[in-house]
Amino acid sequence: MARSSDDTPAWMTCVDILNKAKVELITEAMDTLNNEISEKRIEVNGSLITLPDRPNDADRDMFIITTMLEQSPQIKQRYGSFIEASRDSKDPNVVMQVERARKFLLALEQIELLMGYSTYFDDWMHDASVLANVGDPSEIFRRTVSHSKERAEILDFMLSSKTFIKEEIFTKEERILLEATFK
Repeated sequence: MARSSDDTPAWMTCVDILNKAKVELITEAMDTLNNEISEKRIEVNGSLITLPDRPNDADRDMFIITTMLEQSPQIKQRYGSFIEASRDSKDPNVVMQVERARKFLLALEQIELLMGYSTYFDDWMHDASVLANVGDPSEIFRRTVSHSKERAEILDFMLSSKTFIKEEIFTKEERILLEATFK
């Protein structure tokens, strides 16, 4: 079986990088949600019924995100109508509510983008694992990205994301490997 320089099979190196990226995208979506909650643009009432333990924060966040994504068209329509109907208002309270609604809609779009990107990773990891006979991880990335404009877009997003860079999600070697995909 072909292996990368550290004796790890190349396909496993790729799957590890992709899994790390998927987890980060979902984490960013949860962070966006929690920021909206802390800014009081989203209010969470009630609780989930689970047995035997209480849900952990990640379970709660994923439940809320899933619900938001399912209701996204209605949320956008309702908030969009409010923003449009209130755009000429001079009332400071209404202006503040409009600004809060705009910020919330931007956060919803961010969550949609991040969670949408995260849905591509399972198939992408599978495609990388099928290339077990390829010894170069950058070649596996080239092959698995070349037939998908969405994967190229996601890869570009990850490489240019300020959060990915600031949080050093990828090691220097991983960044070089991923950047080689576009060469």
